[in-house]
Amino acid sequence: MMMNFSFPTIPASHSEYFAYELLRQSGQLPRQLSRASSALLLGNQSTALRWLGGAFDTYGRARLTHTDPQFNITEVKRNNRSIAITQDVVREDVFGDLVHFGKDVRGVEEPRVLIVPPMSGHFPSLVRGTVKTLLKKHDVYVANWKNPRDIPLYRGSFGVEQYIEYIMSYMRLIGQGVHVIAVCQPAPLVLAAVALMSEAGEKELPGSMTLIAGPIDTRVSPTAPCEFAMSHDLSWFKDILSFVPLPFGGAGRLVLPGFRQIGGFMAMNAHAHAKKHQEQFGNLVNGAIDLSQKHAKFYKDFRAVSDLSSQFFLDTIDAVFQRHLLPKGEMTWRDQTVNLGAVTKIPTFVIEGEVDDITGRGQTEAALTLLTGLDSKKKKLHVEPEVGHYGTFTGSRFRKSIAPKIEKFIHTHDRS
Repeated sequence: MMMNFSFPTIPASHSEYFAYELLRQSGQLPRQLSRASSALLLGNQSTALRWLGGAFDTYGRARLTHTDPQFNITEVKRNNRSIAITQDVVREDVFGDLVHFGKDVRGVEEPRVLIVPPMSGHFPSLVRGTVKTLLKKHDVYVANWKNPRDIPLYRGSFGVEQYIEYIMSYMRLIGQGVHVIAVCQPAPLVLAAVALMSEAGEKELPGSMTLIAGPIDTRVSPTAPCEFAMSHDLSWFKDILSFVPLPFGGAGRLVLPGFRQIGGFMAMNAHAHAKKHQEQFGNLVNGAIDLSQKHAKFYKDFRAVSDLSSQFFLDTIDAVFQRHLLPKGEMTWRDQTVNLGAVTKIPTFVIEGEVDDITGRGQTEAALTLLTGLDSKKKKLHVEPEVGHYGTFTGSRFRKSIAPKIEKFIHTHDRS
């Protein structure tokens, strides 16, 4: 095993999750009433009443949800034609499913793509924009991670080793030549999975690998999250875990609650979030419907949080952010050293945001240096100017600038 954590030092009194649920439930009715009142007040001619309506709407929406927003992609447009999309589970696992987004494009051979979303406090639907954009010209599969608070204890634990196993099994199932895209957090684990399959001489190797804003080597340009992880020992992170309360299916399971993670994300950019909400208040009062709906849509996804398996969380803190096992050549999987030099055939594309304050500039690019067995002609780097973390995989800059480069890279190396 790469890491085998036990939790004898964690007190059974970790009941933060239970207290949180009580507060959340008690606040539901007031927020529902606020939303209902805002709908009436915002349409009023009185500026004062619209201001009150804006305040009610802001309060009513300022809450976390724990329900997966789902991808809800029913169609994409290509060449001015709408193509219906279906979503099918092709493999069901305990902690995640392999989902295929099917479409009727008979007679057209499209590159197969596996998108691996982050498992870092949000649901996989956070990459909805990535999926919808690539669906236009690709046959898309997604690793659809589940919320561990809904998974019964008897189904076992989930850590970095299981995560890597899932990724390898998905690539094998889709078949040789699939183009794997790791979005942010899973980049080092996807890289490890590809290296393990390469060294084993497996035939189901991917046709290419794209790593988007992922923490390959967090010693490079360390950001606030990296420095925070380094400044606290592992026992501190164990102490912030909490047990899932009843009536959830995973009651008794130890997790890092989603509400803790989103709190950290919000605190990192508190000023920016406050400014966006201030702008939203103005949009509501002034009747800027399109802008207010865009804001509401983003924060609906952003505030939909998923818990994190305690094993996976601690594995990640330890291996990626504290001991830097992968870039130091010390990472193991089932007692086998992960040899990045074994990757000799997989064209690799690295994408970074110039002003990414979560994954610092150069952290993902480090993969290109670590892939010592890969010819330089098969390595590609793109740094998107003036773009932060989320902009590397969603939003207008992704659609207009980054996605076309990924598409070109994939089509250039497609052999399916």
